[in-house]
Amino acid sequence: MRYYRVKYVTTCAAALVLLNTMVVLGEEQKAANGLAEFKSEEGKFSVLLPGKPEYEEVDIGKVKEKQHQFSVDLGRGAYLVSYQDNPNLQGSSPKQLAAALESGRDRLKVDFRGKLLESKSVTLDKAHPGLNFRYAIPDANGEARCRFYMVGTRLYQIMAIGVPEFANSEEATRVIESFKLLK
Repeated sequence: MRYYRVKYVTTCAAALVLLNTMVVLGEEQKAANGLAEFKSEEGKFSVLLPGKPEYEEVDIGKVKEKQHQFSVDLGRGAYLVSYQDNPNLQGSSPKQLAAALESGRDRLKVDFRGKLLESKSVTLDKAHPGLNFRYAIPDANGEARCRFYMVGTRLYQIMAIGVPEFANSEEATRVIESFKLLK
């Protein structure tokens, strides 16, 4: 009888471990599948986000260019996807577009009072110049991961801003890397 009781207790313990593992895996699976495609027909892009974004139109810069912002706030961080047209870049050379991307990156440094941690050039669809960079935001104990693309005269920005664990998470990577132009 003692053998069966020990075996029963061992089996129950194993079942609890298995159940806990399944719950943890279930949460990880939910997080992995928790992104849904968001499309902006007007913005001509799509991106994966963990919820329905809020839309806001904001005047940016001295010229008051209209920036179209889509954001999802999750408490510990937020995703921001935006675009704005910059007609003054019409006819710009690749070098001038790269300088415009760097200028945008540097303006964010001032806005965030941040410290640039990394920056590298990227491309979208093997055709459009981009910049991938990351800032520490000491005043907020946070970080920002950003990717900018210039498509013609339109600037697209994809950002994950929040605590370092949020900004550097696998989910943030999937959101940033999911950005696509609509055909």
